Amino acid sequence: MTAWAFAPVQVSEIHFQKRIEASRQWHDSDFVCCNNDGTPLHPRTPYRIWKILIEAAGERYLKPHAMRHTHATLLLEEGTVLHIVAKRLGHKDPKVTATIYANLTPRQDDAAAEDLRDWLEDGAEDGSDSGEASW
Repeated sequence: MTAWAFAPVQVSEIHFQKRIEASRQWHDSDFVCCNNDGTPLHPRTPYRIWKILIEAAGERYLKPHAMRHTHATLLLEEGTVLHIVAKRLGHKDPKVTATIYANLTPRQDDAAAEDLRDWLEDGAEDGSDSGEASW
């Protein structure tokens, strides 16, 4: 999927430029996402824009919140540290992230099975599998 990401600084700069362009007609509403004159967007506008972007990228439509979950799950699946994922999602406590997003995916389950198999095979190869309990 095409990655579209803006850093908060970039968004602030874009917003500032929009304010300069609109100058006299600007309505100071403190919205990050707004019309060119600073007025609030119609509630459906972000979803319409999102749908247009997804279709243009040739991707399957997912609701924005589903993309948030996908983002978190993929990061965790790739081994990104939990507190980093929590910060990206705006969670103050990583426990929230772990509870909501750290579900076991089939890919993670397969990787865990491979890790266990490798550990068992390595133990047998280096002679540490003597048949006796090591505890």
